[in-house]
Amino acid sequence: MATSQSSAFQHVLATFKAKVDPKMTSEFEMTTLVDLRRSLASIQRKHASERRVRNMGRLSRFLDAMEQYGKVIEVFLNATDILAFVWGPMKFLLQVANTFNEAFNKLLETYQLIGESLPLLDKCQGILENTPYVRQALESIFSDILEFHGYALGYFKKPMWQRIFQATWATYKTRFQPIVDNLYRHKDLLEGRVTFTQLETIICNGEKALQEFQRQQKDEATAKYRAAQAWLGNPDIQTDHESIARVRNDSPEAGSWLLCHPLFQPWQDGTSDKLLLWLNGIPGAGKSVLASLIIDKCQEKASNVTIWFYCRHGDKGRSTFIALVRALISQLLQYDMDLVPYIHEKMSFRSEQILSSEPLAKELLETLLKNCRGLHIILDGLDECARGEEKKIIEWFRSVVEASTQSAAASCPVRCVFISQRDAIATRLLRDLPAITITSAHNHNDITTFVSSWGRRIQTKFSISDDATRIINETVVKKAAGMFLFAKLVMTTLFSQVSRAKLFNEVNVKGIPEGLGAAYSRVLDVVLEKNSRSEALQLLSWLVCARRPLEWREIQAAVAIDIEDESVDFHGRQWMVNSKDLCDSLVETRSDGSLELVHSTAKFYIIENRVINVAQEELKIASLCLGYLALPGFEAVLAEPSVEDLLKIGYYAFVDYAACYWTSHLRAGLTHGVPEQSTGKIIGHIQRFIGSHHRPCDEDFQISAPTRNLLSCLQESDLGLCNGFENFLQAFVATELQVETYSESAASNNALDIPDIIARIRAILEDVACRKSCDDVDYKSFVFFYGEAIYKCSRMSCSCFHRGFISATEREAHVQKHNLPYTCSYPGCLRAALGFSSARELQRHVSQSHEMAQTKGQMFPSKQKRPALQCGICQQSFNKPGLLRTHDCSKDNSTSRSLYRSKNPIPLLEQQDPHNQAQNGLSTQQSLLAMEGQLGLQKQQEQLMIQLQQHFNLIRTDQVHKLTHLSDQQKADHIRLIHSLWNVLNTRDPQSNEHQQAHGQLSWLTQNLKIFQQEQQQAYQQEGQPQQDQPVQRTQSNNPQNPTHLRPQIQTRVSALNFHLPPNLTQDLEQTWISVARLRYGVALQQQEDGRVRMADLRQQYAQRQREGNMTQEEMQEFKNRQLAIEELFREGNEWLNNFKEQQKTFQAQSQPGHRMSQLEGQMISAPSTEQQRAAAATNVAAP
Repeated sequence: MATSQSSAFQHVLATFKAKVDPKMTSEFEMTTLVDLRRSLASIQRKHASERRVRNMGRLSRFLDAMEQYGKVIEVFLNATDILAFVWGPMKFLLQVANTFNEAFNKLLETYQLIGESLPLLDKCQGILENTPYVRQALESIFSDILEFHGYALGYFKKPMWQRIFQATWATYKTRFQPIVDNLYRHKDLLEGRVTFTQLETIICNGEKALQEFQRQQKDEATAKYRAAQAWLGNPDIQTDHESIARVRNDSPEAGSWLLCHPLFQPWQDGTSDKLLLWLNGIPGAGKSVLASLIIDKCQEKASNVTIWFYCRHGDKGRSTFIALVRALISQLLQYDMDLVPYIHEKMSFRSEQILSSEPLAKELLETLLKNCRGLHIILDGLDECARGEEKKIIEWFRSVVEASTQSAAASCPVRCVFISQRDAIATRLLRDLPAITITSAHNHNDITTFVSSWGRRIQTKFSISDDATRIINETVVKKAAGMFLFAKLVMTTLFSQVSRAKLFNEVNVKGIPEGLGAAYSRVLDVVLEKNSRSEALQLLSWLVCARRPLEWREIQAAVAIDIEDESVDFHGRQWMVNSKDLCDSLVETRSDGSLELVHSTAKFYIIENRVINVAQEELKIASLCLGYLALPGFEAVLAEPSVEDLLKIGYYAFVDYAACYWTSHLRAGLTHGVPEQSTGKIIGHIQRFIGSHHRPCDEDFQISAPTRNLLSCLQESDLGLCNGFENFLQAFVATELQVETYSESAASNNALDIPDIIARIRAILEDVACRKSCDDVDYKSFVFFYGEAIYKCSRMSCSCFHRGFISATEREAHVQKHNLPYTCSYPGCLRAALGFSSARELQRHVSQSHEMAQTKGQMFPSKQKRPALQCGICQQSFNKPGLLRTHDCSKDNSTSRSLYRSKNPIPLLEQQDPHNQAQNGLSTQQSLLAMEGQLGLQKQQEQLMIQLQQHFNLIRTDQVHKLTHLSDQQKADHIRLIHSLWNVLNTRDPQSNEHQQAHGQLSWLTQNLKIFQQEQQQAYQQEGQPQQDQPVQRTQSNNPQNPTHLRPQIQTRVSALNFHLPPNLTQDLEQTWISVARLRYGVALQQQEDGRVRMADLRQQYAQRQREGNMTQEEMQEFKNRQLAIEELFREGNEWLNNFKEQQKTFQAQSQPGHRMSQLEGQMISAPSTEQQRAAAATNVAAP
């Protein structure tokens, strides 16, 4: 039995070791309980010296239980080293987390919870020896503990765990709950509370609950992942890679020379200390093909993380820094799903539908990069980026990669390869890097293999001799001069000939072309000699001018439009050939079905050699879009049956493109001037378009002078009659805003009814497609016309306006992100799917539903001793609530009890306006609330003032910011705790246990923070350093105790004010209320005055430091932090004055006609608005 039991334990241990780094395993094997306790004592001493002691007694139950467990295991297994794999990981985790307070606390709480779920085996000795099921339970306990440590080690070994802790821990810790539940079940068995049969039933039910729990977790994680990926909005990077890698199918060995290169091989396998590499070559040298080879090679090693990006000229989604960063973040999320909550939290507080903030994008990617080990980045085609973007990409990625050698993951730093032409920017920024220049010698073997493969096809097709084939192959290889693209163009052109005569004419008469330009010319000669010349030119013009990649079905839809006949005729006008038939090797079909030119150089050649007139083609496409949208099928009055009939013939297959891009094509065409012969046609289409779709609107569109001047060439026509030109200007500008804006206006157009018509068409399309799905023939025709993803977003600025979704559910989830963009990232929150319309609403929700709940009741609460209950009248203390209620208080009277039982008996401190809570965070000013009840005794006034004074002397959250002896994390911890305590004081009856306990804790915190601050001051004085501010020990200057302690000028202003008194306030307490009101009002004014002085001083210091020059980033940040702190003073003062003003309005409205004001009759106090104006003016300064 011992042997089999030992084997079971060893199997569990082996599984754990397989998941842990071997070096760590060796360290764990040598760890004992004595080592662990020694480490804990060291941590505790360190925390004590830093004045951040934590209750490490929470570990005692876990340590005791596991120590007893170890003794039992020794008896059963005759082994003493098993528990080393409990003590070792625990020691490592606590040492790693001890520098980060919040993480250390969470870890202590988790060990406390696990400890409470473990049985104390010294009480179970009687049943351990004779029950085999108990041995099984012991094995399960060991397995559960190792499973917990496996999860925890995986988390705390992440290099950037501290940065992502706040966002990810709440999700990550849910993995521990099933472990704890399982431990509790075995505890019940071992302590004799249940029989094994009962345990089996419990385990069975628990497994069902666990499966449901895991399913919910998976659904929630999937939803967050999809939302994060939608926010990143990157193009289909995998499709790009597959399309390029497919080129290597004809030559599987292509690029093998690179894998053996002395610079690349050590870069790829990690043996080189050179982290950056530059691969460069001439256009057409096969750089992108080599990039795909590098990607595949790096992905072969399972431990590597490989991310990439292919830049493409003219495509905004593939030629900018922000697009590249979004794509890399998206790929990194696929490798580590634990990072999704971090990205999702950042997304939740942003209103943008697509990540567009470069600073935020840099922060996110840098965090994710530093969190990876063995990372390879491949960036291809940098020379194809938009102007200025290439420099930005190179500089930022160089800085990140070079900094990675200093990070926590320095043993596995980030490696990056830049791939580009040798242009001026790349040469200047990358010339100091190890460089591999692609030469004809490098590509010779690969091109020879490629050409030979095509040569065999040509020989088979035309039945030519071996010698003729060899001559063709050798000539092409020689003239390719290292350019794969050249070889591809020439060989595919030769293969496309229709007879041997034409083949020999190409080879012998015309001869193999010289250079890439000549190769393009030869391909175009072949294309334009066909009967389909006009169709080929039309397709090339679309591929050159299109604003986004077009699918073949969209090209066919454009071809089917007949503007003159006002019809859409797929049956009669669609092309019965494919893109290759029309343009041969100039056109490639991507794996997602969209079309593109074979290379960016093909686009440049077509434009530079005027194969098409770009300006004229832009106007043709604009005319097509406008004329198409003016067809009768787009009339708003068209009956629904007619719309349905038109849908069935593909009438609306081009509407997505036409509605979005008619303005872009028109602007591009008019930039080069309108040919006289084209003016009449384009104006006619505009007239019909405006006549059909313009709607009057009162919105004042801001039409820029350049736009008006550009469109002015259309004003001389009949378009200018009856405000036609002005109406067109409005429609033009409104559509451009609609396409370029991510706000709600992206789904509407006040000058045109096009969005409404499209919405109606799509609704009918969805209904018809749903009905036709049962009819295979009709459904296939619908897919041919409109694609499978027919459920589309209504915002033209969103890529999903044309890409769409497979189901309505997916579309609704996407639209929800538009309408309510701010979502809660807290695990399991029901509002995660619903979202909020503003960051303010989200912050209020988080504060009220999550942060306060966490502060008031921690996940693993410890038992606390019940505090004594003190009578607020006779001052007697009681241990039991019943004695307090029934005791005979000699000072008792009805009015005294009403003082303490009233809802808000005194002016409260640290209270927030619920409408401003989310926006303003933890308020540090107090709101004066109405005093209720009949208060007529002088003693009540004295008690009231004592209680006011006691509350006033307690620390507030704004003062925590000024405590110099606390770190930022400690300040955050204190702020959350102090805010929660103030919330208890403001919402609980003063006689309640909660209120008294909160007051005691707040008093203790105030006293201790005061002592710590005083000790620090003494240390500064002993060292001769300047004395710091004393935020806890308040002086008369910054925290006066009564109105007479205010500064003279403030006293004068406050004394001149008149107040509306709370309703039902007796005369006995009027002066008390007024005194407190003046004091608080004066403090707010004094706070603002201090802020103005500090701001002026700060600006002076900043200007002086700027004049000295060489200001460091740390100094700049320090100035910014000080400015933010000063601005916080103004904000707090303004908030309190606003609240007080609203309260005064309330008191005025509640007052009866004869109600007294304080001292004199007068109008409601108006000073707050004046002070707010002064404060706003004072804070309106430039940031340092």
